[in-house]
Amino acid sequence: MAFQARYEGKCGGCGEKIFRGQTICTGERGGYRHVGCWNGVYEGDAIEAHEVEQENRRRATANREYAQGVAQVEQWRLNKQLFGEAYAGAEELAWEMRHGDW
Repeated sequence: MAFQARYEGKCGGCGEKIFRGQTICTGERGGYRHVGCWNGVYEGDAIEAHEVEQENRRRATANREYAQGVAQVEQWRLNKQLFGEAYAGAEELAWEMRHGDW
């Protein structure tokens, strides 16, 4: 499993420095190494691992935005049911003005 380095260190694969924020993974014998790095040889899948990581970040962002939209719709339905359509519309407009969507 790949993750971002929180501290600087030394790669167990190539021996080069690991910088904070670099994508690393745990080595087979413990320690840490660059993603795709093994004994100084970078495997061809290192680029693919980076692309997968970027896609996972994009999906996480999209999922947050989708969940936020679902929550907005549910809040609008609840407001409409309890207080009427005019109140629900006014609350929706106020939310959009607060968040720059207006």
